Amino acid sequence: MVNICQLLVEHSPSTNTTEGPASTETPQAMLDYSRACFETLMRLYYIRHGFEGSDSYFTHHLTTLASAILQQQKLVQSTPSGSESSPTKNLEMNREDMRNTIILAAKGLHDQGANYYLAINVFNVVQGAMDAEDINVLQRFVHSAALYAKMRTELIISKDMYQRSGHLMLCALQIIHRIRN
Repeated sequence: MVNICQLLVEHSPSTNTTEGPASTETPQAMLDYSRACFETLMRLYYIRHGFEGSDSYFTHHLTTLASAILQQQKLVQSTPSGSESSPTKNLEMNREDMRNTIILAAKGLHDQGANYYLAINVFNVVQGAMDAEDINVLQRFVHSAALYAKMRTELIISKDMYQRSGHLMLCALQIIHRIRN
């Protein structure tokens, strides 16, 4: 749903035509607020329940969170830091916040990967799209050294697929199709 709203916000005029108490908020501000609420819910769920339990719907939510942060990291890296249109000014999210969130999503995907094959493939794609510094931090929380060594070739392939397509689920499904055939 957030992705649909993002498309609408990106292609809508900057003026807000609604009346009432929310008329002072721009669509971008509402989208940013919904992203912050979504991330907060994911963090609260992790604190209360952890990610180890089997939940097939959670793979989708973790993928959505990881995808949003990876896209945000791309925008931050491509925008000059002194620019007025810097995405970090709009989202009030610094590099450390993005790192914490992507590590949380990757850990969740890894933990769900013990139950679902799709989740471990998405984890590999996310890990392949992460910076080397972020991967080093992730390895302190996710003990996947054997998994990483075993799937090194797949990680390189998945990173290449993600860079070409830019979509996590599509990349993971392509890996599953390639393995089955």
